[in-house]
Amino acid sequence: CELPDVFTVEECYRNRDMMLTVITPTLTWLTDSVYPQLDRIPGLIRYQTSFCTKLHSGAYAWQLNALSHGQQQKIRELAAGQPPYRGALPASYREIMRVLARN
Repeated sequence: CELPDVFTVEECYRNRDMMLTVITPTLTWLTDSVYPQLDRIPGLIRYQTSFCTKLHSGAYAWQLNALSHGQQQKIRELAAGQPPYRGALPASYREIMRVLARN
């Protein structure tokens, strides 16, 4: 989390423990600056790199306040005091999930 080129750190549950989003100006910067910093992290055994050269969606496309005040309040009411949801989502959630996946 202290590396300046690391923008996000996510915990994963499948074939990796963590996923970092690293944004660098060049591939050379990644190999000359970021990799050596990763190599110095105690306990880090191995890492694998996947490259993305274009963002398909970014902050420029976000729709702030897309939900009405009433919808926002309803979400707060439903979430208040509830443990994290586990299990399959009801079919009635499909439309909102489709919209949230886009935004």
